[in-house]
Amino acid sequence: MAHNAEADACDLLMEIEHLDILEQFVDEGAYHRVCLYLTSCVPYVPDPENTILLETSLKLNMKFNQLPQAMLLAMQLNDMEKIRNIFIQCTDPSMQKQLSYMLGRQQICLEIDDSEVKDSEELVEIMSNNHLNHHFLNLARELDIMEPKVPEDVYKSHLENVRATFGGGQVDSARQNLAASFVNGFVNAGFGQDKLLMDGGTKWLYKNKEHGMMSATASLGLLLLWDIDGGLTPIDKYLYSAEDYIKSGALLACGMVNCGVRSECDPALALLSDYVMHTSNVMRLGSILGLGLAYAGSNRSQVLKVLTPVLSDPKANMEVIGVTGLACGMIAVGSTNSTVTNAIMQTLMEHSEADLKETFARFLPLGLGLCYLGRQEQADVLIESLGVISEPFRSMAVTMVEVCAYAGTGNVLKVQKLLHICSEHYETPEKEEKKHDRKGKDDKKDDKKDDKEEKEKDLTARQAIAVIGIALISMGEDIGAEMAYRTFGHLVSTAGSDCGLNFIPDLF
Repeated sequence: MAHNAEADACDLLMEIEHLDILEQFVDEGAYHRVCLYLTSCVPYVPDPENTILLETSLKLNMKFNQLPQAMLLAMQLNDMEKIRNIFIQCTDPSMQKQLSYMLGRQQICLEIDDSEVKDSEELVEIMSNNHLNHHFLNLARELDIMEPKVPEDVYKSHLENVRATFGGGQVDSARQNLAASFVNGFVNAGFGQDKLLMDGGTKWLYKNKEHGMMSATASLGLLLLWDIDGGLTPIDKYLYSAEDYIKSGALLACGMVNCGVRSECDPALALLSDYVMHTSNVMRLGSILGLGLAYAGSNRSQVLKVLTPVLSDPKANMEVIGVTGLACGMIAVGSTNSTVTNAIMQTLMEHSEADLKETFARFLPLGLGLCYLGRQEQADVLIESLGVISEPFRSMAVTMVEVCAYAGTGNVLKVQKLLHICSEHYETPEKEEKKHDRKGKDDKKDDKKDDKEEKEKDLTARQAIAVIGIALISMGEDIGAEMAYRTFGHLVSTAGSDCGLNFIPDLF
């Protein structure tokens, strides 16, 4: 340390597994470089060494009173006790606000009072993101971008060199209207005003069909994002519509308005919980997904108590059950909540193989994966328990949970494993038919082989998840991300041929 060889000192202590003695040798002039080196090494070491590096860096930052940096590391470790201790230890009012905004950004709200921290009510409001809409609109005014935009501002179709259609008019397509609803919602998100829905929106809604109506109404939630005080009133009138799709969209919009904002009144829970067990499946979808968005990351037991009974409801179809599993996973994200995981596992075991072939059934393992997001080895027990489910759903579910557990970690071994999955080949339906024609109808052995190949063919869903998984895991580390990008290019260029794919895992 005295000779400015901080990296060598850290490497030596990592090698002999004695990073705990590093703190006594670091002075005020060197701690910044030491902490930077330790955190830079985190993506390149396996669990639990990566956690040890983060904890050592956190101790050094605490020793030299660098509380914001320490808070970042505590959030990365997902250790609520450390987060709370750092916050209570801070006495500077301006720094307390800074820490509150940092926690609010990650949707972490601490239960504190004046006996622990001064002006606790104001700090809790900041952590609850109650001022988010106000600050967003103030920034928009300063940048002079409050003028609502229309989808045409994005499309710029007047620049296209297309001949005019006969009659000069454009056909009003339901699909185009749906696209315009999405574009309008995203381009005006959070501004609270637009030129399609806020003024005479009912006329626009009826230009869409069924789920298009639902999506168009739900886009109101995007426009009024974070505005709990004034945003629910414009949506309320759509809850009395004769169309179930519009009412469902309004429920989803209510959830979106409350997304990431905590309030003592809990308007989302009060409004949406009544519709969770509704007789109409369409209404249930809007309310369930709305609750999932409104309380994402909160791990609120009160909300989960409302949602988990839907998983075992015999009246619910697979779409409702799948969306409920996803909503529960969003609420309990990264928490390893046993209530959610047990309920979803029970649902998976109770449903038949035919039910699990439905597309919406894939939301259930995604809900499990979200519960273990970033938890790495802690997901091993859950992955083992998925072994009771029959193929091909089991392989897909295991891959999905594993991908979520290691998302953002840059774990090379997991990427290598996923690349092996991507390099496997399955027969196309055309080849299967040709093979079947050549075989005798009475040959039982060949029939069994055909059944086996049919099952293997279904495992292509696992490959699709593996591809996304490589991107999710690699995005946490620059070199791995670059390697994944190059490998995807190779996979695309060699698609359809048997050669060149077997060595891809060796790149890692």
